[in-house]
Amino acid sequence: MSKLRKFRRNPELFFRDSRHRIVRAVGSIGAGALRRDAVRALLADPVDALSRARVPVVSAAVRAAEARTAARRRSSIERAGNPEVTVIMAARNASATIGAAIDSIAGQSHPNWNLVVVDDASTDDTRAIAEDRAARDARIRVVAGDAQRGAAGARNLGLRGATGDYVTFQDADDTSRPDRLERQLAALVRHPSAVVCLCNCQRVDARGDVVAINGRRVSKAVVAMLFRRAPVLERLGYFAKLRVSEDAEYYERMRAVFGDGAEVYVFKTLYLQRYAPSSLLFSDGDTTAVGDGRVVHVRSAEAEAELARVRDEHRKIRAGEVSGYVDFE
Repeated sequence: MSKLRKFRRNPELFFRDSRHRIVRAVGSIGAGALRRDAVRALLADPVDALSRARVPVVSAAVRAAEARTAARRRSSIERAGNPEVTVIMAARNASATIGAAIDSIAGQSHPNWNLVVVDDASTDDTRAIAEDRAARDARIRVVAGDAQRGAAGARNLGLRGATGDYVTFQDADDTSRPDRLERQLAALVRHPSAVVCLCNCQRVDARGDVVAINGRRVSKAVVAMLFRRAPVLERLGYFAKLRVSEDAEYYERMRAVFGDGAEVYVFKTLYLQRYAPSSLLFSDGDTTAVGDGRVVHVRSAEAEAELARVRDEHRKIRAGEVSGYVDFE
């Protein structure tokens, strides 16, 4: 990762952890400015921040430039045959959030998508809400498992039934920016040798305020990986059953199988993850709110041990010692 990306993703840590005394001093002096919402917004997404600037000439110029860029993206997608994207949404007891999650896919600027909502044995109105959306949009399909499978198992059901040229995921309590699919798809179309495209994400609380996890206000949206369906399913198969971070394992296994050069990256915040202390990720280990929208999370010893095991498995895959393929279930 370039120093510019490190700075934009986590400016406070960038200054604090620098090996150079002068850089650390500059960070100390400018710490107050780095905490300002306007500065954070500009670093996280300068185009979006400038398009909303109070100076009309600046905002109008930025919006006009972005419109031209969007037109070029859509033109490249059309030349590639307007590929279809399957979005897989695993959902369990998400009645409070799944409506907004589905609506954020329905509002995508790339129109050629289909959404597979996999209801993981919910006991609330999750399935009914999803089926109501499906009745209004033929591109939405609801799949109900016969028993609770967990996030990995639910996503595997979705993968087994995916029909799009490309596949991506979205959790039932998260939302996507309207141009997320368009931007990721255009990036892969422009790089035919690439297999997967990622973007940035931010964690937000129930009020929509950004939450910094371990100092990071912006991070890589692993769950939002968008990849070419045929080669990935042929060589990787399905999600492995883990305690946590099955999506991260799938992404890292993809890089182990296809090589690091198979990834293309859109450094733009296109995905918003709902922060919930009770979620599986944050309930595993020690999570502490330290104020000012900041949270410190430390993995459990069990999670660290499993992470080490997975890293060793991926090392073996890179070395050709074992296969990277995982069967369904």
